[in-house]
Amino acid sequence: MGPSRTDLAILTETKRNILLLLKDKPGNIGEIKDLLSLSKASAVAHVRRLEKTGLLIEDKGIFRLSDMGAVLVGRLKELLDVLGFFEQNRDYWKNHDLRLIPTCLLNTINELGNCELIEPDVTHMFEVPQVFQKDIRNSKEVLAFISYFHPQTPPLYAHLAERDIDLSLCMTRDIFKRYSSNFPEEIKRILAARNSRLFICHENSTLPEVVATDRFMALRLLEHDGRLRNQLMMSHDAEALRWGRELYNHYENMSEEVNPVRLKK
Repeated sequence: MGPSRTDLAILTETKRNILLLLKDKPGNIGEIKDLLSLSKASAVAHVRRLEKTGLLIEDKGIFRLSDMGAVLVGRLKELLDVLGFFEQNRDYWKNHDLRLIPTCLLNTINELGNCELIEPDVTHMFEVPQVFQKDIRNSKEVLAFISYFHPQTPPLYAHLAERDIDLSLCMTRDIFKRYSSNFPEEIKRILAARNSRLFICHENSTLPEVVATDRFMALRLLEHDGRLRNQLMMSHDAEALRWGRELYNHYENMSEEVNPVRLKK
């Protein structure tokens, strides 16, 4: 079966741009051609084609989206937003396992906005990135989920806890056991801090790390073959902070808070 008339109508970039332009405000041929830098003949041809498919309606020379067109353009804009987001760091997203992200949040991953890929130079290859350390030390609230081992992690979060930063730290059971064994003093310092809470996640998640603060969001993913490279996605956009908080809450909701008194026994 060949493409439908609607498929053909949105196939070209020009037709998509006309639909997106008229999403916000109806317009006439002159406005359409000027705003999209088209010739009058080209603008007329594209608009008439869209009108014929039922996506546009003309009223006294003014063109607006039909009800069907409004629904389609809403979905089209979402699609273009997602494509634009992935295009920023195409190689990273292509090489990493996005299935580790819950479906409800994966569907809105473009809310991360302007992401920066943080990669260490050769002199800091195995260290927590300096830009991450600087941003997290300047944060007032920190939510962090961790499922991988890094020797700089316990001292960093113990330092934050003792500065009375609002800290919620969630980790998988295996990682908690290892940190408790290798860094017992740091874990005690975190538990003793008045504004800190420590959780053990019941789900054995393989998502390495998500951090959401009042300043930034950071995400670390595994590659498709299960390898973990020292690469970190960071964003300071307001929507990204909200998205990161929701991802953290996904894990905290499946977790149990560590009771310091019970831990001592």
